[in-house]
Amino acid sequence: MTSKREANINDKLETAISKGLAKLGTDLAADRVVVMEGEGQYAKNTYSWTLPGLASAQKEQQKIDVATLKVKLQEQLNHDSLFLTDQAEIAKRFPEIVAAYDSDYQLENVLLAQFYESGRVSGAVIVEDLDASLNMDFNNLIELTADFVGAKVMGRKLEQQRDTDVLTKLNDRHPYLAKLNYYKKVKASRSIGVAFMDLNGLKEANDELLISAGQIISQAFGRDYVYRVGGDEFVVLDDKSSRTEFESHCAAFEKALTQPASPSISIGAEWCPDSHYLREAVERADRKMRRQKNDFYKSHKRYR
Repeated sequence: MTSKREANINDKLETAISKGLAKLGTDLAADRVVVMEGEGQYAKNTYSWTLPGLASAQKEQQKIDVATLKVKLQEQLNHDSLFLTDQAEIAKRFPEIVAAYDSDYQLENVLLAQFYESGRVSGAVIVEDLDASLNMDFNNLIELTADFVGAKVMGRKLEQQRDTDVLTKLNDRHPYLAKLNYYKKVKASRSIGVAFMDLNGLKEANDELLISAGQIISQAFGRDYVYRVGGDEFVVLDDKSSRTEFESHCAAFEKALTQPASPSISIGAEWCPDSHYLREAVERADRKMRRQKNDFYKSHKRYR
């Protein structure tokens, strides 16, 4: 699932990059322009422009082994771009990319420029079957586009990191407050499921327990709706589920807490039928959670 904020960021990013790829592809009279980004041992086609009338291969290029691809890109670190015109060499260097096309499609040339993150190649812009007879500086054009794409991708990552808790990888307090403010100001109202959680036994809480708590909450409610709002406090703001679905998520969460080695967590759940009063619903959920926490301490004297 993707949050509204992430979706908005992604939409703007995709629009900007799509325009850049279309401009490059049109200027070079190419068949395709794609952005390949590395993810672990694989690379995938994250953005793509295709000449109208040609089939896109984006879906087929989502899990390309880059063990050799990265080596080949790293070999070009002394060169900002690379232009290949030998079909046999193209097939040898990039067999996974070539294999994504129909056998009757001939990839006659490939122009690529890599972009970087912290001094390392993190992806590449690839132009396929451009018009080599054009009197243009191909290398300069693709290098400028690669710089542009790299900056946009880096901006996306920084934006995501800014709103993400470093330890648990969940949403942090910033997007949580933004959502509260959004629902206070927006005209249309909607219902929202609210859950406030706090780890029991603060003195014994540690990074491992916090990570475990975040995982259990995410599994029950969905990562996009979970926020770490304090040291050991988490809030769920579920604006997608029905009341029945939300209550089912709460039941799944409580069941998960009965499993061996699961952390002890107090929870207060509240159904908010009108999102204009979301803050009040959060406060009620907080009070419910604290009552449950007090009951926990009464029966677990060693935590007091």
